[in-house]
Amino acid sequence: MKTLIVFLLLLFGGFLNPCIADSPSGAVEKLQWLNNADPIQDAHAAIAKGDNRLKAVAGLTIEIPGIPPHQDDIYSTRYGISVISGTSDSLESEEHARLNHLARKYAEQYNGEVLKSVRK
Repeated sequence: MKTLIVFLLLLFGGFLNPCIADSPSGAVEKLQWLNNADPIQDAHAAIAKGDNRLKAVAGLTIEIPGIPPHQDDIYSTRYGISVISGTSDSLESEEHARLNHLARKYAEQYNGEVLKSVRK
């Protein structure tokens, strides 16, 4: 009986440990692409496909970096938005905080480029 319990603990422990070691929601993994992202190039590629949606970040509310304060509703209705997956105001680690900050900077630059293009 003891052997069965030890076996089950090892078996299920092996499945659970990776979940404990990583961020619970996988947010850090979802944001890793930002480390090598080029918001200007990405914006031009999206515009070329006819995609003028602005990048947004999640927090207590959905925010669109790079637009005038309190005008999120106007801009999201006019252009649409794409929320950067993994952003949150509930930070899971220092790495998540760093990537969340990087996502905000990325969105600000990306949105500036998109808005420059649509205003021409």
